[in-house]
Amino acid sequence: MIYLISSGLLIRLPENIRIICTQLYEDEMAEMETPDGHNRADVQARLGELHAEIDRLNGIPDQMEKDFLNELNTTLKNAYLMPAKLRDTAHLFLESRQSDFKVGLFGSKKKTEEERHKRENDFLTGLQQNIETSVQWRLRDKLLNLLHDYGLYNQELTQQIQNISITYDSESLKALIKPGATVNGDYVLHYTEDVSHDVKKTYKQEVLKLMDSVHDEMTRKIAEESAAYESERDKLEQIHKQQETQESLKNKLQEQIHKVDAALAEPQPDTDIWALIKENLAAKQGSVTQAASFPVRETIEPDITETNDQPAEKPVYPVQTILHDLEKTTDTISDLPGFRSIIDDLKRKHDRLNNRTYTIALFGAFSAGKSSLANALIGEHIFAIGAKPTTAVTLIAFIR
Repeated sequence: MIYLISSGLLIRLPENIRIICTQLYEDEMAEMETPDGHNRADVQARLGELHAEIDRLNGIPDQMEKDFLNELNTTLKNAYLMPAKLRDTAHLFLESRQSDFKVGLFGSKKKTEEERHKRENDFLTGLQQNIETSVQWRLRDKLLNLLHDYGLYNQELTQQIQNISITYDSESLKALIKPGATVNGDYVLHYTEDVSHDVKKTYKQEVLKLMDSVHDEMTRKIAEESAAYESERDKLEQIHKQQETQESLKNKLQEQIHKVDAALAEPQPDTDIWALIKENLAAKQGSVTQAASFPVRETIEPDITETNDQPAEKPVYPVQTILHDLEKTTDTISDLPGFRSIIDDLKRKHDRLNNRTYTIALFGAFSAGKSSLANALIGEHIFAIGAKPTTAVTLIAFIR
């Protein structure tokens, strides 16, 4: 693409840069799969599945603990430890613990103690039987089923659950008696409720000792199951990160190619070049011996007029900006696989842009002062100046 400049400059930049860079970009965009054959969309979908599965597995120990506590609390809440018959036995036991309790009209001390012991044993035996049937056996079955539902087949834990039991002793019964209380229906009811609550509290404390072991074993089992998923997740996350980086770099490359394309379509010499031309013209005007009639403007501004129809205004990218962006992009992708050809080609184009040349064509009638102007631009008397014209067009090549 050639532009005629009113100051006499003729500029051409290497158009093949745009063609080569565009082809390289299109080739890279067509290769959306990484070297290991993973498609970007498939990687993202699989990562979502893995994260969901790992989260589900990691939540199982806590969920099992909740189910464990729920089974325990529900069983204890529904356990009916004090039926009417046992409350009657409790009534007799409480009567025997009164200070004025005696057996017979002239009961001896020995017979009184024997009766107290019998009533205490009857109440304690009946209570222990109800604990086993209403709490121990039911809770044992529920907890074993819970282990089975969660796939936790551990012989040691199974044995510990089967061995869960409490032995409620007479001292515990006596400790709940309120001294001086009158033994009647209301007091018996309150007392048996206190005993029932204390039994359940003791049993719960015993079972909770086992819950930590169940939680730890479940956590260990889940860690083994999730290890394979976590390993696959870590590998895919590395691949996904590489894909994201490559996609970002490809977008950046496209931007750089756009800048190169714009610079080739609307080339703009660096401001430093224009300043150098002005400086040379100003400094060398005095050394021109044959250019009195040649009009030299004080300020030479780049007035670019395309020989074709002028297109709509486009963004201008200075060459130095393009060179800087190309250097930055090349450094960024230098360690990534799959970009070697792009890096090498961009370096070549960078060197060609950085070491580009300008061809200046001076057009004018005979004896218009072309040689004098050329000498002024160069700063030396290279082109002959005489009465007879020696050239019709003078070509000067500046090599940066």
